[in-house]
Amino acid sequence: MANDALSGYLVVMEDDGDRLPPASDAETLLPAAQGLLVPIEVDTRITRERDANRSVKKTLTIPAYLNDLGMEQKINFSLTLTEALKERLLG
Repeated sequence: MANDALSGYLVVMEDDGDRLPPASDAETLLPAAQGLLVPIEVDTRITRERDANRSVKKTLTIPAYLNDLGMEQKINFSLTLTEALKERLLG
């Protein structure tokens, strides 16, 4: 969760035009007693790509007979709709 928190924070900083702080030098950091130093690597490009490809929930209506046939054949309705939309919208 530390990676998600840091990457989200850095994306907001980039969007706001703030200067990103330099990465800390592990040699200069001292963990608390009995603590561990855990490096966190962040690539905001990956965070942006992941956020751009997030799924959204849609409610839709289809004929009952298509629903029944799809259920019998164990059709993944979300995948089928996604593929049909890509074909129609993106060619």
